Amino acid sequence: MNALEIGARHGRGVLLGSVTGDRFEDWIVWDDGDLLAVEKPSGVLSQGGPGADGRDLVSLGRTALA
Repeated sequence: MNALEIGARHGRGVLLGSVTGDRFEDWIVWDDGDLLAVEKPSGVLSQGGPGADGRDLVSLGRTALA
């Protein structure tokens, strides 16, 4: 059992499913108001760097949650 299943079992947060689109909001699989879990699609960098052009998990998350 993983952390998402444990949280869902105890009624904490919302288990939302899996990646369905290209927007950061579509990648959220768990949200309990304090913690987000996302399923990062392949090809998206975790952090910015040369050539990322703002399409990395950290930058997209900051923009979406601002």
